[in-house]
Order: sequence, then C-alpha cells, then structure tokens
Amino acid sequence: MAAMLADGQRQAKRPVSALLTGPYGHPFHPILITVPIGAWAASPVSDIASRITSHPGFLGPAAMWPIALGVVGALAAAAVGFLDLCAIPAATPAFRTGLLHMALNLVVTGAYAGNFA
Repeated sequence: MAAMLADGQRQAKRPVSALLTGPYGHPFHPILITVPIGAWAASPVSDIASRITSHPGFLGPAAMWPIALGVVGALAAAAVGFLDLCAIPAATPAFRTGLLHMALNLVVTGAYAGNFA
C-alpha cells in the first residue's frame, strides 16, 4: 500500500503529456493561474481609482476588462488543471484535494463571470 501511494504521489507531479509541460518540464497549470490572479487584482485597483479621480467615466468601465481577462485566463488554467487532475490516481488524498481545489475555483470563476455579465 505504501509503495502504491508513493507511486501515486510521484505520478501526480508529472504532467499528463509533453504538450502540457511548461518551461523546464514543470506543469503548465501553475503558470496559467497568474493571469486570473493578476487580472482580478487589477480590477479593484481600477474601481478605487475611478472613485478618487476627476474622470470616473474612463476608469469605471476599465475595471470590467480585467474581470473578463481573468475569467478567460481562469478557464484556460482550469482546462489544463483538469488534465493534470486526470493524471492523479483517484484513491489518493491528492486527488480529493485537487477536486476541492477545482470546485472552489470554478465557483469563484462563476462569480466573476456573473459580475462581468
């Protein structure tokens, strides 16, 4: 059992295919998540700036586009992350953690998509 768990943990660290491998052989999913994090962090900055500037008409709508970019980036990261999740053996704690991670992030992405709409 311990040997199987060790093999499952090793397999969880490998990307599904060479196509999903980012620079230096690391999985692509962690690289892609920087897009929604950065975009969603920029949105409230634009919102706050629109409240304190004398030209709120420009910055108010500008806060919506980082939200849209974040949703698109999150969906791309989710697609690649799902493929990485499929490579993890189903009976491991890593798989259950991955499922919870996926579910929570899809809820957050849905909330941002609803906010954009």
